[in-house]
Amino acid sequence: MKRKRSFFVLLGAICIGLLTQLSPSLADKRVALVIGNAKYKNTPALANPANDASDVAEALKAIGFEVTLAIDVDKRQMDQALAQFARASTKADASLFYYAGHGMQYQGRQSGG
Repeated sequence: MKRKRSFFVLLGAICIGLLTQLSPSLADKRVALVIGNAKYKNTPALANPANDASDVAEALKAIGFEVTLAIDVDKRQMDQALAQFARASTKADASLFYYAGHGMQYQGRQSGG
């Protein structure tokens, strides 16, 4: 599990590094939604998602993204953040979504770990 997490943290760092190479003229408006869920109602709390999300949010802000950071949100709050992000993304040149936490399921298909 630790190896899998390290891979994804490395992959995220590489992606953020590549984003820093974007010229402002290529991405005038950059928006990001960063969610870190560590506390859950029916499962044990996780140690790192809130910290990981905060670190990613700071890195994205440093390269010019307008970041919405959501920590330990419930389903309703996540839906609201996603709807707001979708609206902002229609007017953005670059959009990025980052999620740290237990795996998510969408339309019956699970992703994450």
